[in-house]
Amino acid sequence: MARDTRVAPAVLEAGVRESRKIRDEIGQPATPSGPPTGGVMRDVVPTTQHAADGLKKWMTERALRDLLQSQGDDLSKLSRRMEAIAKALESSAAAYKRNEDANSALFREAEGRF
Repeated sequence: MARDTRVAPAVLEAGVRESRKIRDEIGQPATPSGPPTGGVMRDVVPTTQHAADGLKKWMTERALRDLLQSQGDDLSKLSRRMEAIAKALESSAAAYKRNEDANSALFREAEGRF
C-alpha cells in the first residue's frame, strides 16, 4: 500500500523563501528573455565588458563577449526556474492549508452530530 506524503505548509513556505533568495542572488532578468541584472551579474558584466573593450579586434574579445552572453542566458534560465519552483511550492502550501481547513470544518460538523 502506498504511503501518503505530507509536507507541512511552513516547510513549503521556507522553500519558497529560499528559492526566491537564490533567484535574487542570481539576479532577475530585466526583460522576460534578457540576461539577469543585479545579483552575481552586477559584478560580472562590467568587468567582462571592460576586459573585452581592452582587447578590441582580438579573438579573446569575441570569446569574452560570447561567454558573457552564454552565462547571461544560463543564469536567466536558472533565475526563471527558481521563480517557477517558488510559485509551485507556494501553490502547494496554499492547497495544504485549504484542505486542512476544510477537513477541520467537516470534522467539527461531524462532532456536533454525535
